[in-house]
Amino acid sequence: MGFVRRYWLQVAGVVVGLGIVAAIGVFAFRGSGGSGTAVRTSTTASATPSATADPRVAEVKAAVRAFIAALEESVKTGDPTPLHALTEPGSQADGNAGVPATNSRLDKRCFAATRINFQEASWRVSVTGDSAIASVDYSLVGHEANWPALDPIETDHETTRFHADFSFDRQGGKWLASSLH
Repeated sequence: MGFVRRYWLQVAGVVVGLGIVAAIGVFAFRGSGGSGTAVRTSTTASATPSATADPRVAEVKAAVRAFIAALEESVKTGDPTPLHALTEPGSQADGNAGVPATNSRLDKRCFAATRINFQEASWRVSVTGDSAIASVDYSLVGHEANWPALDPIETDHETTRFHADFSFDRQGGKWLASSLH
């Protein structure tokens, strides 16, 4: 219960973000005006090579993984520095980077994650130029602990699944989080 109480603002932001993503999806994928006419194409073997995956997608996924790992480390240490290093200066993400660490310090408790389980099938990444939007579902393995000693209050277990939505900008060859939805 303490975890939900500590992160209510982030949970609310995720709910709003999901609504926005759903609305975008409805408009983007609604088809050709609803004519109902199916277009059939024949599938024939061709010597044309398939499209190569955009390497920026892998870079953005790595940035998301690093951000979530830094977030969990910040919760345990009470130090937001690792998160600030992965955010665009002056952005919404940068402004909120200290919240998890502050919550741990104020509550004198935290969830000490020992592993992050990313749900590989849930990844959605869209890259346009030097901007990207990414989302992923993940769960944590760990335990509630007294802070700062990190003495376990309970045994290790896996949390329920979390959903994270991010916006990133590429600056100086590095993907930096600009907002969390």
